[in-house]
Amino acid sequence: SISATSALGTTVRQVTVSVDIDPSAPRINEFVADNSDEGLLDAEGDSEDWIEIYNPGPNPADLSGYFLTDSAGTPNKWAFPPMTMEPDTYLIVFASSKAPASPGGQLHTSFKLSAGGEYLALTRDEGAGNFVVVSEFAPEYPRQEEGFSYGVGSDGISVGFFQTATPGGPNGTASLGFVADTQFDVDRGFFSAPFTLNISTATPDATIRYTTDGSTPTEGHGTIYSGPLTISGTTTLRAAAFKDGYFPTNIDTHSYLFLDDVRTQYTNGAAPAGWPTDNVNGQQFNYGMDPDITGRYSAQEVIDALSAIPSVSIVTDQANLTDSATGIYVNAGNHGRSWERPTSFEILDPSGAKINMQTDCGLRIRGGRREARGAGTDGAAQLDRGAQVLSEQEFGDSRCI
Repeated sequence: SISATSALGTTVRQVTVSVDIDPSAPRINEFVADNSDEGLLDAEGDSEDWIEIYNPGPNPADLSGYFLTDSAGTPNKWAFPPMTMEPDTYLIVFASSKAPASPGGQLHTSFKLSAGGEYLALTRDEGAGNFVVVSEFAPEYPRQEEGFSYGVGSDGISVGFFQTATPGGPNGTASLGFVADTQFDVDRGFFSAPFTLNISTATPDATIRYTTDGSTPTEGHGTIYSGPLTISGTTTLRAAAFKDGYFPTNIDTHSYLFLDDVRTQYTNGAAPAGWPTDNVNGQQFNYGMDPDITGRYSAQEVIDALSAIPSVSIVTDQANLTDSATGIYVNAGNHGRSWERPTSFEILDPSGAKINMQTDCGLRIRGGRREARGAGTDGAAQLDRGAQVLSEQEFGDSRCI
């Protein structure tokens, strides 16, 4: 009802309002504009981008006269062939520019999608040169990330990104976007004096968490960054940024090495914080620099030797190495992908002649099944361990550094 009030009184009228909605109108439900080799492939084995059309029903939808376009000025860029979508069904169209070819009977458009963002619409010919927009991403969809999809969330209203694409099926909860990567104002490397470190992200209201024990910072784990940090000794610092409704950043890892620390680290043989104080699975740990080396050479000679060649810093969660059940260092007899652990791998050049490098990769133990070369006083085996670093897309960059 609608009421109107004036000095003469109040009038009430019953009004019926109808909204013209076609419940069987199809829509663009999901698309990928930066497909990966692990994503959906077409019949020729190509990782082309794709667009998913969904008919929510309850009636069949005749796609005759429907078009897909990436240009608002050309609403009829690619035409659907005569076909009907049944209610609650999905249709995949590869945005490959392979049309008019249709390898394997699949649908292929005459245009590709831009990962940088562009207009995308599903239109319908109304006759007499008139086209109506049925579904669109305007003025353009945002920049896309490799392997992620974009579309309508499971609520049928929200629009955003999906970490796992679901071609031919319902979408999950849409994410609003990605938190901007964390930035360290001091790069990894070698140091001889304390310094102040600032960590930032360009995403407003994002929370940065960091760790210094090698563990992976998560939304619920790690110290919340609230201001500049003073780095006065050897530190492996890992950080990530988080915000509700957004995908978090990757884990940024920076190792800061103070060679005088390295020279004198755990000279009493005591276990570092978090490391085993006793043998694990019959294997004994020996910590600190070899006293035969530090006792034979002066402090400066040791530092000069340590700085003569690049150093490698491998940072991972402690359990990945020494957990009795899952640690790869104390279960060296096991092998294969199930015994590979995510890690950060850095190469640090003390001369400054080369750029320090970092990549996220997989770590496996190489060897370690031979007989022990000796035993500790408690009878625990003392074994050397080799490590194999595998650069795979699952953990980060798929290229080797």
